[in-house]
Amino acid sequence: MKKQQKNKEKILDVRKPKEKNYVLKRNGYLKVLRVFLWAFIVFFFIKGILVTAQPTDEEQINQTIKNFKQEFASFKGENEEIMSFAQNFAREYLTYSVKDEKGYKNRLQPYVSDRFLTMTDITDFSANAEATYVQAYRKEQYSKNQYDVYVLADITYTYTDSFTDEDGTITNITHTKTDKSYLKIPVYAAGGAYMIEDLPIFVADSLLAGDYDTSAVSGSRAGDAVTADIKTTLLNFFSAYYEADQSVIDYYISSTADKSTFWGLYGRYKFDSITSLNCYSVEGINGYVCLVTTKIRDSGNNAALSQQYNLLIRSEGDRYYIQDMNTKTMNLNY
Repeated sequence: MKKQQKNKEKILDVRKPKEKNYVLKRNGYLKVLRVFLWAFIVFFFIKGILVTAQPTDEEQINQTIKNFKQEFASFKGENEEIMSFAQNFAREYLTYSVKDEKGYKNRLQPYVSDRFLTMTDITDFSANAEATYVQAYRKEQYSKNQYDVYVLADITYTYTDSFTDEDGTITNITHTKTDKSYLKIPVYAAGGAYMIEDLPIFVADSLLAGDYDTSAVSGSRAGDAVTADIKTTLLNFFSAYYEADQSVIDYYISSTADKSTFWGLYGRYKFDSITSLNCYSVEGINGYVCLVTTKIRDSGNNAALSQQYNLLIRSEGDRYYIQDMNTKTMNLNY
């Protein structure tokens, strides 16, 4: 019995250190896991804050678009204001009458500096002139706040010739003539306000492109029979296009064409005739490219006018239909 009790005590003595060691190890593992767990939580908490604070890609795109619209609207608004300001000034500057210096300067006052108004030789006020048309068409920046605005103007001049008859009677004959002028107007801009800071100058200017090269249609001429059939179709089409209802016009339009581009003129102009017609087969084009010149008449005064068209004609069944129609008769892009 005593031997068994000793053995049991020995067994108990042996097991106690193992249990203590196991508890220590388990506590150590739990501490490490707790550290990793808190680190994991803190990491995702901080990341969540950063993600919340930063806008998404969609928000950034929307904000960029919004900023661009605001900047563009501001630029467009200022650009239009500067052009309009110079245009309105030009109308007053080019309009004057004999011995009306006071009225002339009163009209210029809302546009110019005090120095400008003190000038005594803007014009001699010995004749009459009126700006009947003005249009600002280009702006060039000279410095941060300075611009040159180009304005096209039609000026109508009125003058009187006097004749003395043999009996001493004086006859006055009034004449008018209109000439075109281009002005370069110096505009100062700051804080949404504008001023003409110096006298404008007259310049020679033109927006006409000087290096325009033309190329004709590259293709083989359609046969006489095909051209004759197409002409019959076009005579009917143009009669409808200028004078008939939309339903009649649509009858001559291809089923695959965009019919919204063929709105008729409902009798504003009258169709007269086709004065020339040339149709071509062009490589890569399904149909015929036709260059046509028509004569129409203005319903207001019956004046004859010429019109030129480039039409794409396609056959569907035993008929020809219009697929496309535009104003270009040279340098065609198909």
